Amino acid sequence: MTQASASDVAIAWWPARSNALRMSTSAGSLLGCKCTLCRERTAAGKVPACVEICPVETLFYGKRSDLLAYAHELICRHPERYVDHVYGEHEVGGTSWLYLSDRPFTELGLPTLPMGSPAVRSETIQHGIFKGFAAPLLLCGMLAALNKVTQRSQPSP
Repeated sequence: MTQASASDVAIAWWPARSNALRMSTSAGSLLGCKCTLCRERTAAGKVPACVEICPVETLFYGKRSDLLAYAHELICRHPERYVDHVYGEHEVGGTSWLYLSDRPFTELGLPTLPMGSPAVRSETIQHGIFKGFAAPLLLCGMLAALNKVTQRSQPSP
């Protein structure tokens, strides 16, 4: 489960009890950083550093589909241990981080997110507006006509 292509990778974290945050030092201060899944390590065929050094082996790295299958297998094998939900599987269309927990995810501070991708709504709006390219052409035509009507004649030199 450690080898994966760059287009379908995820990190699974179970149980989701740790408060891990990737930290970086910059100009002598400690800053929180967005995780890049150790791009330089995964490009070299290695797993992210957090997965490699996790002392209790609660982090896994691999293809998202493999991690989801493993998560559902764990839930089926140990229903008393895990909530029957993989957080990140469907939230906002599916995320690169997947979580299992022994308690509701809201108790862990994870937000309740919509199940669909926000991009679907904006894509629907854009496709409705620009369908057939009629609206932009009509707008440009109206602006050109308005410019022509309101344009003051300039005396020639």
